[in-house]
Amino acid sequence: MPIEGHQHLRQIGLLGQIARGQNSKMQLLALRQAAMKGFRSSSWFAFINITLARYDLPDIAAILQWQPGKEQWKSLAKKAVAKYWHSWLLSELTSRVSLLHLCVPVQPKTHGIWVAAAHSPKAVRRAVIKGWMLCGIYSTAERCANLYKEGEANCQLCGAETESLEHILLVCPVLEEVRGNPLCQIRQILAGLELESLLDDPTWRLQLILDCSGMGIPAQEAISIEQASQLLCAAVHNRRELMLDMS
Repeated sequence: MPIEGHQHLRQIGLLGQIARGQNSKMQLLALRQAAMKGFRSSSWFAFINITLARYDLPDIAAILQWQPGKEQWKSLAKKAVAKYWHSWLLSELTSRVSLLHLCVPVQPKTHGIWVAAAHSPKAVRRAVIKGWMLCGIYSTAERCANLYKEGEANCQLCGAETESLEHILLVCPVLEEVRGNPLCQIRQILAGLELESLLDDPTWRLQLILDCSGMGIPAQEAISIEQASQLLCAAVHNRRELMLDMS
């Protein structure tokens, strides 16, 4: 959920406090402001009414009459806001080529990339690096050449072919040493599921590395693959950066 959604949750929560409180003057002010002020008004209550409509929640008058309990209102608001932004993200996926490999679940939940990272600072750093790759913003030579319309798209390490994300993660011979152990871990997990061929399939192998959450792999094994793939992405990134700095 973006920062805007979290801000709206806090504002909606404050309205719930006003509705439950004993300050009748504040409640009357809320009713009057919401009823009399238009969409261009700077009134906080007019703004909140617009926000409530955005998330398909009851308006101020209905909330003041209803006076929902704290936990009831908090749960209802959280679900409504999460549903809205989840739908927004799904619509964004259809229009952004860079998010081609990102799998978004039908029901809103924390993505596996952060579940696998847990609370370890080093693991979070690895997750951030993989997040760049998953969201299509990692600076490969191919992406930079397409984005800035200048420079060479060839691999800056081996020079053998276009330096795409798949090339540095799975193909480049210069990075073979650092990718060996993480790929071995992933292969062992897949072998236990009799899905080892996925790692050798050109159609699926990059998707497997970047986001396997939508590939029907059992949850526990999917998290293990996620952790190994984060190690792979971070190892490849760190070695590539070191070698580019030395060249």
